[in-house]
Amino acid sequence: MSEPLYVPVLPVRQHARIAYERLRPDIQAAIAPLWNLPPSPGTTPEQLDSAHWQKELRRVRGVHRRHPGWIDAPFAEAAQIPALSAILDECTAITACCAP
Repeated sequence: MSEPLYVPVLPVRQHARIAYERLRPDIQAAIAPLWNLPPSPGTTPEQLDSAHWQKELRRVRGVHRRHPGWIDAPFAEAAQIPALSAILDECTAITACCAP
């Protein structure tokens, strides 16, 4: 695999996903977005399973198909990291998980 020409940092939000989705296929293939989960201050690890951004995260995963990209949680609180790790593990598995 060749290296991406461009690595944009995008929020896991509808407007960013739609913009990425509307790119020409050759441009999509040349970029590898770094998708940032939104901050969830004060949210308990148990509440993250039903966080408002989960649905959009599944949609982001769906538009990527076989293109490279990353998901990050730069605003995560220390107590949230184990739960976020489990969520991201499910969404980055090789099998078709995180289905809507």
